[in-house]
Amino acid sequence: MAQSMKLLMSGEAAMKTVAGLLKRARPVEIPGHGTLRPGTIWMGNKMLVYAETMRVCASVDDRLFEYGIGDWFREAEIQGLQKAAKSAKGWCTLAEIEMAVVCELIAPWYLLLGINCAKVGLFYHENKKEIDDAFQVAPKAMKLLLYAKRRYPLLCKKLAVGATKDVIIGLKDQVVTNEHIASFIADLIKDMTEDPEMAIGRLAKVMVKVSFTVLVKKSLAGMGGTAVVTAASRKCDELISYMNRVGYPVTLSEANAITHEVAADPMAPLKLQELEMTIKALLPLLKKLQEEKESEGG
Repeated sequence: MAQSMKLLMSGEAAMKTVAGLLKRARPVEIPGHGTLRPGTIWMGNKMLVYAETMRVCASVDDRLFEYGIGDWFREAEIQGLQKAAKSAKGWCTLAEIEMAVVCELIAPWYLLLGINCAKVGLFYHENKKEIDDAFQVAPKAMKLLLYAKRRYPLLCKKLAVGATKDVIIGLKDQVVTNEHIASFIADLIKDMTEDPEMAIGRLAKVMVKVSFTVLVKKSLAGMGGTAVVTAASRKCDELISYMNRVGYPVTLSEANAITHEVAADPMAPLKLQELEMTIKALLPLLKKLQEEKESEGG
């Protein structure tokens, strides 16, 4: 490459800057050369980020470069761009509505999944429906998990192990932005990749199991007799056995404390069932995104 290409920055700083530039980037007509369209991706790892009449910013992997406009058109990179335009592989031009979403994804997905901005753009372009659907469902899952963290702290502490640890610990009481949603989805994809057996789907099942145990114990409460006591004790033993078997070790005293904190919330059965249903709605989308990411070697 020619020496006229100037490296501006790399890594996290570059990806955050790319997101900021794309938000205000617009197509620019260059006399004698045609139109430069920010959001154009080629060769799978390069993106035209920003253009003015006298300069261009473009990314290569996780590095951001600046060119003078004449240098840009002389660079071998533009030849790669023109050639790539003839083939669909590794090339696309993001629509304005797509760039708005991609800008929210770039920084968190780079940090959590190690995907550079061009790959994020391609990934979204090729999986738009799944990601858009996940953006619709994820806020409800976040809200319900935050509710569980507030009302059932011991249960959530026991569940914050393995793949779900980052998901639970990372949730904060705050105004939820698209970037928070993007981070949440990235955490879920990362967790499913690293430890699918301990990912979010397992967590939902445990919460429902706890809720069912509480309902049974409540229905037995106030009834006398040895058989009733035995039945209540058996349900608690079953919960302990189940949680230990699926990777969430718990003692008898912890199991009793968990069922007591859940029993203290009259909304628990409804909230935990709603959480399970919401996570179930997310799982097919997350699995599809996880498979796509792995197939790309991302």
